[in-house]
Amino acid sequence: LVRQQRHSEAHAHLERALELALETPEVHASLGETHSKLGRPGAAVLHYESALRLRPGWRAPANNLAWLLATHPDPRVRDTARALEISKNLSESNPTFLDTIAAAQAAAGHFDLAQQNAAAAISLARLSGDIEFARAIEARLALYRANRAFVDPNP
Repeated sequence: LVRQQRHSEAHAHLERALELALETPEVHASLGETHSKLGRPGAAVLHYESALRLRPGWRAPANNLAWLLATHPDPRVRDTARALEISKNLSESNPTFLDTIAAAQAAAGHFDLAQQNAAAAISLARLSGDIEFARAIEARLALYRANRAFVDPNP
């Protein structure tokens, strides 16, 4: 409840920034994150896309957008083709980005590629000492090995 309240407060401040004509990629990216955390995926998509329109190639909101489009439980939100297209521009030397690439590939039915990228993400996460993240990716890898896509239960 406290986390939800903080996201709501942050959202209000970011909306105020837009009203003050502070239409920056940072404000849109932050609004994308807050809308996503508040359970408003449609608005999140719009703001992530605005951030990328204002700053093409910015990987953080691109990753968030691709993840949302690849893994959201609502089929009206998912857009596998767009998630794949966005994920092509993510760095393959980052475990978070590789995890998103794998999720998009699995959502599109490319399970062999998803397995390869998930395995690489696990290795990179372990090398960086993020064992908890590596374990989360391992759970997704098990789905990909069973020819199943990951659907985020907590989008």
